[in-house]
Amino acid sequence: MREPVWERLLDHNLKLIARTAEDLQADRKGAVWKVALARYLRESHLILHAWLVGSLHIGTPNSLNSQISRHQKNVEQHDQMWDPLINQENVD
Repeated sequence: MREPVWERLLDHNLKLIARTAEDLQADRKGAVWKVALARYLRESHLILHAWLVGSLHIGTPNSLNSQISRHQKNVEQHDQMWDPLINQENVD
């Protein structure tokens, strides 16, 4: 039952940052916008790392965990994708 909710959240947030499912497949695994999106979904909705890496085409759960940690430490240096994600109202 969780996965359909997670899919809706992913679709909503992709639209919010003007990205598509095709962008998830086309862009590199460590793209900053993907890491920001993964971090937001993980922190705000406790989505599992395994689901995130499969859906965002972002590597492995271990590498995602490392990327999220780096993003947390350096968020002010990252792209403009982070602000729209954290400033939105939750959608469930």
